[in-house]
Amino acid sequence: MHLNEIDYTYLIKSAKQEGIHNYSVGAFILNADNELMVLRRKIDDFMGGLWEMPSGGIEKEENIEEALKREIKEESDLEMLEVKSYVNYFDYLCDSTLFRQWHFFVKTNDISNAKISDEHDMMEWYKPNGKFANIIDLKMQSVLIDFYCMQKIK
Repeated sequence: MHLNEIDYTYLIKSAKQEGIHNYSVGAFILNADNELMVLRRKIDDFMGGLWEMPSGGIEKEENIEEALKREIKEESDLEMLEVKSYVNYFDYLCDSTLFRQWHFFVKTNDISNAKISDEHDMMEWYKPNGKFANIIDLKMQSVLIDFYCMQKIK
């Protein structure tokens, strides 16, 4: 395996060893100015008002990359062209079920084609600055810090 290859089998195996059997994925999509795509969930919907990246659960018949492609298409109408790198994960509870969400930096087709889904009411582009503290929860802030630090190292 090369340094930049992602071992998806290891990610799932590690989660299972920790007793986690429900999974989701999140996509870091950047524009030419290195700003991150974030979407706001509709106020009257589940977790209304939450700002998030394109993300969602992995369906039983999907692997991680297939789920990433589907979620990116569903939530932004973009096509995922490539998974550039694995970023990080966090665990969360939803209706007393423990989930692990993995985050990946992805390359998509032309971001000017992005359109938000019915789940969201706004799309914005943010740089890692003080604005994040107001809109993103603490777990996601940690993942964002890891991501932007990785970008500076490359």
